[in-house]
Amino acid sequence: MRDSDDAESSRPAPEHPHDAIVDPARWPADLYASGRRPTNVQLRAGWSYVASMDDTTLLQPYDVAVLRNVVVAQDAGRMALLGLRHNNGFPTWRTGRRGSGPGEFQLGAILWASDTSILYSDVRLRRLTEWSDEGKLIASRELPKIGMIWGVCRLPDGNNYVMVRPHGADNFTGIARLPDNADSLLDRQPFPIKRAVHRSGLDAQMRLYQLADGSCALGASNESYLAVFHRVDSMVSVPLIEHVPPPVVEESKDGKAIRIGFAEGTLSAVRGVSSLGDMVAILYGGRTTARRRIVDLYHRAPWRYEGSFVMQGTVRSLSSRDSTLVVVSEDSTGFDRIDQFIVKLPGDQCCLQEH
Repeated sequence: MRDSDDAESSRPAPEHPHDAIVDPARWPADLYASGRRPTNVQLRAGWSYVASMDDTTLLQPYDVAVLRNVVVAQDAGRMALLGLRHNNGFPTWRTGRRGSGPGEFQLGAILWASDTSILYSDVRLRRLTEWSDEGKLIASRELPKIGMIWGVCRLPDGNNYVMVRPHGADNFTGIARLPDNADSLLDRQPFPIKRAVHRSGLDAQMRLYQLADGSCALGASNESYLAVFHRVDSMVSVPLIEHVPPPVVEESKDGKAIRIGFAEGTLSAVRGVSSLGDMVAILYGGRTTARRRIVDLYHRAPWRYEGSFVMQGTVRSLSSRDSTLVVVSEDSTGFDRIDQFIVKLPGDQCCLQEH
C-alpha cells in the first residue's frame, strides 16, 4: 500500500458484513410508532471492514465517499485519507497526516465527490483541497477571509455554492457563491429558517449536499425538512417522516467566558444525505438513540417517504454511487466499521450489478 509501512498483503481480507442491518422484526417499537416502515429496497451485503486493536490500517473511520473506482475513507484517528478497492475493500493508498503543511489535515470532512475526486474542507486550517482517486493532491485553496465551510454543491449553471458558519471576523451564517480562484463569497443568502437564529449560529447547523439530479439539498441538524434547489433563489422545502421541535440554545457564564450550548433534551434531525439512484437516503437524529441507527429513504420526484433500514450501531456517515452504498457505523466491539452493500431499488428489472 502506497504511503504506508504496511504491505497490502499483510492486511487481513475484509470480512463479510455480519448482521450489519437489524431485522425489522427486532426494530424498537418506537420506530414503528414514529410512522416508519421497513424499506422495500434490497440491500445485498458486499464487503465489510471492522477496526480492531490488531488491525491499525484504519484507526477511526469517520466519513466516506464512493467514487467510480475507489471508496475513499477519512481516518479521523490518523488524520489521513485511505483509498479502498471498490470490489473488495482492500486498501491501495493512504495520504495525509496531522499537521498544517501541504497535504496535511487538522479538522474537517469530505464535502463533495465526483467520479474521480473528492473535495475536503479543513475548518481549522481554512483550506479546501481536492484529491484524486489515486490519493494525489490536485488543488488547494486557502480561504482565510470567510467562515467555516460545511458543504459544497455545484449547480448545473457551473456555479459553486458553499454553506458557511461563523468563524473569526466573519459572522455570516448561510449559503453563498464561491467563484473559482476567489477567496471571498458572493450572493450571500441566509438559511431558509423561519425562526430566530442565535448569534452563534449553533441552532442553524446545516450542511449542503449534492444530489444526483444536479440539485442541491440543505439538511439541518435541528429542522424537520430538506431545502432543495436548482437555483439558490428558488428553494423548496420537503418534509421528513418525523418532526422535531425547535432547538433551544442556552448561555452560561464560566468565569470571564460565556458557554453556549443546547438545552438538555434538544433533539437532532438530519445528520447526513446521499443520493441513491432516484432516491435520497437521510441519516436521522430524533428522539432516541435508536434513531441514530436509522437510514430513511425518500423518492426524489415526487417527494415521498419510501421506508427505512436500521443498522446495529450508530451511523456515522454514508455515501453511494450507482448501485453501491457504503455505510460507516459503530460496531458492537466499540470500534467503527465500514459496510458495502449492492442495492436493488424497487422497480429495477435487472439483477444487482457487481462492482
